[in-house]
Order: sequence, then structure tokens, then C-alpha cells
Amino acid sequence: MRTEGQKENNLTTILVDQKEELEVAINELKELQQQFDEHIKEHNDEAKYFNSTRKQLRTNINDEVFNRYAAIRKRIPDAAVNVRKDSCMGCYRQIPKQVIVDMRNQLERIFQCEHCGRLLLPD
Repeated sequence: MRTEGQKENNLTTILVDQKEELEVAINELKELQQQFDEHIKEHNDEAKYFNSTRKQLRTNINDEVFNRYAAIRKRIPDAAVNVRKDSCMGCYRQIPKQVIVDMRNQLERIFQCEHCGRLLLPD
């Protein structure tokens, strides 16, 4: 009988400790949920801003260029990349010197990387 009483006391102590741990975990969860909600709100605001900016920019881009961009974007997430040090920043391949010269002289023209097909944006 004595050992059964001790077991019961031990189990009661363990139960009390676990309840306290549960309360701490619930409080931590509530704090993390609040932080998560704040992050979601910030990201939703950013997404709304970027979507509205994209709509405004879309009106300034002709359909041919946008359709080319959309087709590339279906297979590559970063469809338009910068050219740095005469290299495509998408595939890091060297761009021919003549294309670099043409890019500098013909700013209204759209160029594509010969290797990966991304749209090239001059520095």
C-alpha cells in the first residue's frame, strides 16, 4: 500500500509539472501566433503594393515584350536579369562583345541571352 501511495504522489507531481509545461507552451504558442499574424499582415501589405505596382508597369509595356517575358517566366522564375561584367546574371555565361555594344547603343531594343533565353537588362 505504501508503494502505491508513493507511485500516486509521484504521478501527481509529474502531472502538475506537465500542466505547468503545457501552460508555458500555450503561452509561447500564443506569442508566436501573434508574431506570425504580424508577419502575414506585413507580407500581405507588400504583396498588395507589388501587385498594384506591377499593374501600373504593365500598362507601360507593349504586349510583345510582356508575352515574351511571360513565356520565359513559365520555365524560369527570374526571366529578366542584369548584365554584369559582360555576363548574364542568370546563367553566368559570357555575352558576346558585339551584343554588349548593341545593348548600350540600342536602349529601346530587348535582348535575350543566347544560352538561357532570359531577357537581358543592361547596367
